[in-house]
Amino acid sequence: MKTINRIFLFGDSWIEGQGTYATIGEKGHLIEPEFDGEQLRDWRRENSWNREVREITKCHVINFGRQGSDNYSQFGELNEISHTLTPNDLVIIGFTSKLRDTFSLNYCFRTGNPQQTILLSKDNPLNGMVAWEKLSLEYCNHGLREDNHDHFSFAQKNEKEFTENFIKDFYISLYDDAVYEHISQVNYYFYQERFKSLGLNLVCFDLFEPYINKDYVNPYLKIDKNVYLNYGEKTMNDFLQEYEINYMKEDDISLWECGHKRPDLVPAIYHPNQHGYKLYIDYLFKEILPKQYKFEQRTLQ
Repeated sequence: MKTINRIFLFGDSWIEGQGTYATIGEKGHLIEPEFDGEQLRDWRRENSWNREVREITKCHVINFGRQGSDNYSQFGELNEISHTLTPNDLVIIGFTSKLRDTFSLNYCFRTGNPQQTILLSKDNPLNGMVAWEKLSLEYCNHGLREDNHDHFSFAQKNEKEFTENFIKDFYISLYDDAVYEHISQVNYYFYQERFKSLGLNLVCFDLFEPYINKDYVNPYLKIDKNVYLNYGEKTMNDFLQEYEINYMKEDDISLWECGHKRPDLVPAIYHPNQHGYKLYIDYLFKEILPKQYKFEQRTLQ
């Protein structure tokens, strides 16, 4: 039983706390505060994960969660602060979609932010993560739906039509799960084993889709479920949907952003709001993590 007094959180918008609301509108719509940029990010972090984790553990909490982040960005943030970690720190990573990880498979047409090119405009989703996320394909056609067109500019003739067709062809005839699965397994296993070798503390969990699909894992690879907490089991999204279906009543305040309800009946994925975050934080820090860690208030020196 290790003693923890400092907690580092890494992840995307689900760790930043997107969906957390400040007020409830007249028609039950949940409304964010009128902040911009980093001020909004800080408010989300504080009113979702930070406050709840601090209240349960009394630990100092540092939240690196960032809206739109991919796993590689979070690994990079972790690498930057790794030299400051001690045996009394706990690093928690919430895995996002591995298809967001633009550095893992750097296709030749990913040219960063080209200002002028005959091949792709700088805002074309093929240059970034939008085109490579399964949930984006299922629910918003990779941001290419009519109501999302203003997010992208297609300067070249027929570029939009080409992009839509290329994405469809990619998933029908080119995409190979095994390639992404191999990379994610190597990444995860490195951190699992390196943290152990250094006597440091790491736990990971899936936010809305598995980072590692157990169907692709060699039986000789030892995935430590004390580190990868929900490996092969329910994601955070699954956990909250199941709770809502089984326990929530029609007039209860939603667990999801904007006041959406009953995700089993709605063909979309939403971020949790603070009520949803609290449910999962309670699950992690009251039921799962106390089996391995003792949390104590950090003594500042």
